[in-house]
Amino acid sequence: MHLLPSVLLAACLATACATTPQDPGTIVIYLQHTKADTMAETVGQFLAEARADGASYPTIHAHADSNSLMLEGDQDNVQKVIKLIQNLDVERQK
Repeated sequence: MHLLPSVLLAACLATACATTPQDPGTIVIYLQHTKADTMAETVGQFLAEARADGASYPTIHAHADSNSLMLEGDQDNVQKVIKLIQNLDVERQK
């Protein structure tokens, strides 16, 4: 079973982003302020461009019913993408 470092888990929870350990290399992130489909599309485009340049970034999939994202890939790169998602999943003034 893949476990997140406690510091990363605390950082996710502090920014209203919960993670759940899944199979090795797979992380689930529950979004609070952004629709999962929108986030997956935006971040997925960014990751596709990075992979085209030779980077090894994780894949991202949305689960609309739970408003969550599934990230699968190398733990170091998954952590980088989690930080990006945390920065994007913020409450906005209307």
